[in-house]
Order: sequence, then structure tokens, then C-alpha cells
Amino acid sequence: MIVGIALAAGAVLLCTCSYFVLRKRKQARG
Repeated sequence: MIVGIALAAGAVLLCTCSYFVLRKRKQARG
């Protein structure tokens, strides 16, 4: 259970980080 929660939290963090990185790239280009 703990491992599953950790994996879920890590996946959410990864998605959030990649989303912000893409946002920064779009702003830099625009």
C-alpha cells in the first residue's frame, strides 16, 4: 500500500513538473 501511494505521488509530481516545463518553453517561444 505504501509503495503504491509513493508511486502515485511520484507520478503526479512528474506530470506536474513536465507540465510547468512545457508551459515555460511555450512562454519563452511566444
